Amino acid sequence: MSDRGFVFIIDDDPATAGVLRGLLESDGYAVEGVASGTGALGAISARGPNLVLLNAHLSDTNPFELLDKLRANRQTRDIPVIFMTNPGDAETRVRVVESGDDLILKPFDDREVLARIERQVTVSKVRTALRESEAKFRSVMESAIDAIISGDAEGKIRSWNTAATALFGFTETEVIGEPIEVIIPERYRDSHKEGIRRVSSGGPSRVIGKTVELAAIRKDGTEFPVELSLATWLLDDKRYYTGIIRDISERKQAEQKFRSVTESAIDAIISADHTGEIVSWNKAATNILGYTEEEALGQRLELIIPERFHEAHRSGMARFTETGEARVIGRTVELAARTRSGEEVPIELSLSTWTVRDERYYTGIIRDIGERKRAEEALRQSEQALREKTEEMREKNKVLEDTLNQLNEMHNQSSAPAWRTS
Repeated sequence: MSDRGFVFIIDDDPATAGVLRGLLESDGYAVEGVASGTGALGAISARGPNLVLLNAHLSDTNPFELLDKLRANRQTRDIPVIFMTNPGDAETRVRVVESGDDLILKPFDDREVLARIERQVTVSKVRTALRESEAKFRSVMESAIDAIISGDAEGKIRSWNTAATALFGFTETEVIGEPIEVIIPERYRDSHKEGIRRVSSGGPSRVIGKTVELAAIRKDGTEFPVELSLATWLLDDKRYYTGIIRDISERKQAEQKFRSVTESAIDAIISADHTGEIVSWNKAATNILGYTEEEALGQRLELIIPERFHEAHRSGMARFTETGEARVIGRTVELAARTRSGEEVPIELSLSTWTVRDERYYTGIIRDIGERKRAEEALRQSEQALREKTEEMREKNKVLEDTLNQLNEMHNQSSAPAWRTS
C-alpha cells in the first residue's frame, strides 16, 4: 500500500470516480472504490483505508445512513469521511457539514481536493498511529509542519509535537498533562470547556470536522490568529481530540493591508473563493450594489448577477477551473449587475485571479458606468438629431437650388431677342 495514503471512493458516477482516481493516483495515493453503497461497509472494514470519499447523492443508498453505520462499526468509526456534493444543494451541504469530516464541491478544484484529502489523511494517520504504537504516532507528529496537539475528554494535553513547540513556545515536558487552556485566550476558555462537555455527552460540535479561524496565545502571552482543524475519536471507549494548528498571522496582515486599500477605493472591490462564495466586500460595493458587507459575505456571486447570466457565469468558472481558459480574466468588460433592489445597472468589470496556500480566489473591481452610459446616450441622441437636422437642411437646400435654377432658366428665356420671318 502507498505510504502517501489509501483512499476509498464510493461514487456511482463513473466519470467523477475516474477523475478522482486519476488525480489521487498521480499524487501517489493508493485508490480503490465501489460504485454502490451496498456492500461498501464490508469492503471498507476489510481494506482499512485512511480516508473515504462519499458521494452525497448515491442512487441506491442513503449516504448519511451509510455514514452512521461506519461510525457505529468499531473497525471503521475513526476513518475520516469527506462528502462530495454540488454547490447549489444547500440542504445537503448543511447535513454534510454537520455529519462528515469535510466537504468538497463539484466541479472539483484539483488543488483544493488534494489539500483537503492530505489534511484528512494526516488526521487518519494520527488516529491509526495512536492505536498501533506511540513510536509510529511520534513519527507522524514530528514530520508535520503544522502544530499537532492531542487532548483527552478532560481537556488535558496528551501529545505535543515539535511544530507546536516552535509555534507556542512551550516544550512538550511543560505542557503534557496541563489543560489545553494554556494556549487559549482567557475570554474563550469558558466556551471551550462548554464545547468539550457538550461533545463528551453526545451533543453537537461547532468546530469538529471543520477548519476554523481562532485566536491562540503563546507562552510569552502574545495573542495571534490560527487556523484550526479539529478531529475527535474513541480509543478504548475514551474520547480524544486532535487539533492541527497553523499560524495565519502573515495571511491576516496581508488581508488587513488589502482591506485598507479596498476600503479607500471609490470602485467596488469584491473577492470570492473558487466556489464563487463572496469572501470580501468593500464600502464602495455597498454604495453601488446596495448590500451591506454582512449581507453579502458568505453568499454566492449570483447574488449580484442578473438571473439570465447565471448559467454562463457557472460555466465560465467551471471551464477556468478545468482548463485555465478565461474569457474575462485580465480584461476590462462591460456587463450588467443586479442591485439589492432588483434593479440592473451597467458596470465595468476588471477581473483577476490569485492563490493563497494553493486555494484560488477571484477579485473583481467594479465601476458603476450608469452616468457614463447616460452621457453616451445623450451624446448619441444629440448626434442623431444633428444628423437629421443636417439632412433636412440638405434637402431644403436642394429644393432651393432647384427653384433658383428654374427661375434663372425662365429669366433667360424671357430675355432672349425675338426673331421673326417675313
